Amino acid sequence: MVQTLLCAKQDYSKIVSGKINADKYEFQIMPNPYSGSTNIIYKLKENTTVKIEVFNAMGQKIKTLVDDIQKEGSYQYQFSAKQSGYSPGIYDVRLFINGQNTSKRILETQ
Repeated sequence: MVQTLLCAKQDYSKIVSGKINADKYEFQIMPNPYSGSTNIIYKLKENTTVKIEVFNAMGQKIKTLVDDIQKEGSYQYQFSAKQSGYSPGIYDVRLFINGQNTSKRILETQ
């Protein structure tokens, strides 16, 4: 119980790692932490190749949300670990743009 309370105070919306030039995109995940599903929202400032993958706490890819060439504009995808057949917990969402990536951590609660 104490561990759950400590985790809830962490900023899960921050960038975990990133190599993409921030002037080429905007990337947010909300709500986070979440129960049910969360929205992965991003805005591209130019046409580009985009891939979004979700990884579990052991670093295993569990889902690819998009893998496509996309035009400049705003995009939104929903994600739920439970609806994808996985238990609630901590996951990393990785956004790849032209082969470079940035990652945000999310927490799905029960």
